[in-house]
Amino acid sequence: MLEDNSMTEKHHCHHQHEHHFHGHHAPKDGKNLGFAFLLNLSFALIELIGGIYTNSVAVLSDALHDFGDCIALGIAWGLHHLSEKGRDKNFSYGYKRFSILGALISSVILIIGSIIIIYHALHRFYQEEPVYAQGMLAMAILGIAVNSWAAYRLKDAESLNSKAIMLHLLEDILGWVAVFIGSILIWWKQWYWIDPLLSVLIAVYILFRISKNLISIFKILLQAIPESIDLAQIRSEIVNFDTVVDVHDMHLWSLDGNYHILTAHVVLDNKEISLSEITVIKNKIETHLLKHQIEHSTLAFETEEDNCKLLSC
Repeated sequence: MLEDNSMTEKHHCHHQHEHHFHGHHAPKDGKNLGFAFLLNLSFALIELIGGIYTNSVAVLSDALHDFGDCIALGIAWGLHHLSEKGRDKNFSYGYKRFSILGALISSVILIIGSIIIIYHALHRFYQEEPVYAQGMLAMAILGIAVNSWAAYRLKDAESLNSKAIMLHLLEDILGWVAVFIGSILIWWKQWYWIDPLLSVLIAVYILFRISKNLISIFKILLQAIPESIDLAQIRSEIVNFDTVVDVHDMHLWSLDGNYHILTAHVVLDNKEISLSEITVIKNKIETHLLKHQIEHSTLAFETEEDNCKLLSC
């Protein structure tokens, strides 16, 4: 390895990493998560009362779903603030990954709630009960309005945590649109079986959508290469820099879905290169990596004469 390279990395990386550890959208995400939590909790209580009053399993199921969302939102809200803490002696990368934990917990709660919805709805197919269609219609209109407002507040969400909550709210809106249409049919035709059918359809749709979110979460937890980044392309671009002849031992992963990290060994063709020249090359490569949304990079420099044990990686 080239001498004093670690000093160069330490000085430059400290400035680069401290600058990027705090996302520009983080305070807004946290504020909007708090708003969505309080709004959802208030409406879930209204839904519970409305579901009992209308005898609608669809409304009651959505109330249960929203209470689950409230728990998820509360956890997401708390973990979002925690994720903004910088690095310390316990977490050298900071607490950003706690945001992913919040998204995972939210998804699991949504899955459990959907299974409960399906279980209770299936019973209604065998024991059909009349529902108060006019009350269902009023609840649907209110549900569309409340969830649309909350979703609008999160429309610019950046973190996976906030995006998971945004997904919950959008699903709620679609669910209430279905309840709106169903309540009209029940009111007009007295087709009470539409009520449990809506519950099952909403739950199945939620399970289908949340599975995609879980795949993204697990890919991050398993340190998969972000799908939006081509590691082979990045390697070829770095090799095109002056004095760079090879790049190996490249590792790329995402901390929270937005903050990407790369480590690599960069081989130079000049064994007499000075520390200041290494710094210039290093700054150029790191600036280039920012174009690929890689905000945290650690580069080790070598010459062709170095016998790197990781050369085959």
